[in-house]
Amino acid sequence: AHLLRPPVQSGGGGLQAGERAGAGGAYRDLVKAALDQDTTGYYRYCNKDRTSGSTGMPMHTCLAPAEYAAVIAQMLFILDKNGYRVFRDSSMDVRSPLHEGPGNAKSLLQRIGLLRKYYVSSSDSPEYIIQKLNQLRPDQFKANKSIMHAILQYAEEHQIELHPAKYIVSSAEPMDDITRELICKYFGPNALIDIYASTEAGLLGYTMRDDSHKFHLNPSHYLYTIKNKLGELDNYGELYITNLYMK
Repeated sequence: AHLLRPPVQSGGGGLQAGERAGAGGAYRDLVKAALDQDTTGYYRYCNKDRTSGSTGMPMHTCLAPAEYAAVIAQMLFILDKNGYRVFRDSSMDVRSPLHEGPGNAKSLLQRIGLLRKYYVSSSDSPEYIIQKLNQLRPDQFKANKSIMHAILQYAEEHQIELHPAKYIVSSAEPMDDITRELICKYFGPNALIDIYASTEAGLLGYTMRDDSHKFHLNPSHYLYTIKNKLGELDNYGELYITNLYMK
């Protein structure tokens, strides 16, 4: 879906509800036209996803394989900086049911303990996700903040012990104090890696496990521009993001 070269504005503060709906419709029309006119096959095997709707009407998105590989590379870079061993450690992600492709595949490398990656759906119940977490015992556990909160709240209400995954990755939605406290309770004070991201723009910033309140930007993949109300460059105002790895 990232077919626009101009900067993408982060957040929904600049549009009213009706304007967002109109912009969403135009965006969907643009994506559909680009896919229909794609004679090169660039988006033939695209990775499909959808936005949460937190900044307007939910939209379906698709990333070409090379673009999706850049997103994965960014995630691995963030995990590596936080001590995660990409080849030896295992991960479990709560992902959108819209995602296509194999999940929990037992490849030859996985059979010998390398690149072990497991998936559950965000439409699964907290009880089921907890069951899989305790069964698979991954080193890293990743979910959107709201899903993470629902899982941990369910565990607390039903007095269920959780496998103490070493790396807890929360992405997309802003972290809140209640969820942060639950993460500390079940996984320890230095487990959280908070990632500021959106489906439309990608992984924009991240924290380190020893300081989950301080965000680090990702300038190798994005150009960050801040403009004030007069449209001038400034240190405070609205953030505009130009994605440097999209087509």
